[in-house]
Amino acid sequence: MTVPLPYSPSRLDLPNTLTEAIERAMQDVVQSLQQAIEALTAERDLLTEQIETLQSTLEALSGAKPARRGRKPGPAKAKAEAEGTRKKPKWSPEAKEAARKRMQKYWAERKKAEAAGATKKTASKKKTASAAKKKKATAKAAASTKKKATTKRRLTKSQIAAAKTEAGSTPAS
Repeated sequence: MTVPLPYSPSRLDLPNTLTEAIERAMQDVVQSLQQAIEALTAERDLLTEQIETLQSTLEALSGAKPARRGRKPGPAKAKAEAEGTRKKPKWSPEAKEAARKRMQKYWAERKKAEAAGATKKTASKKKTASAAKKKKATAKAAASTKKKATTKRRLTKSQIAAAKTEAGSTPAS
C-alpha cells in the first residue's frame, strides 16, 4: 500500500498552473478595461470638440454669448464692473452732522424717560414683578390653610377601641 506524499511533484505543479491561469485572466481583464477607458476618453474628446464648434458657430451667428444663468446684474453692479471697482457711497459732512444731531436728541430723550421711570419696559417689568409677588403670597397662604385643614388628630388606643365598640365591632386586644 503506497500513500502519496504531500510534497510530490505532481501536487506542486497544480497550484503553479492555477496561479498562472489566474494571472493571465487578470491581465486580460486589465487590458480590456484599459481599452474601454481609451475608447471612452476618445469619445469624450470628440464630443467636447463638437460642443465647442457648435458654441462658436452660435456666437458667430447671434453676435453674443450664450444666455447666462442666474440673476441679471443690477445697474450699480454693472457700472462698478465697467469701472473696474465698486465704490462705497460716502456721506457728505452735512448729512453726517444731521445724523449726529438726530441721534443725540434720541438718546437724550431716552435717558430722560428712563430717569423718570416712564419707559414701557420698566413700567411693565415693575407691574409684572408686583403681580408675581402677590400671586406667590396668595398661593402660600392657601397652601398653609389647606395644610392646617388636612392635619389629622392622633387618637389613643382607648379612643380607637371606644369608637369601634360604638360602631358595633369588638376590640381586638
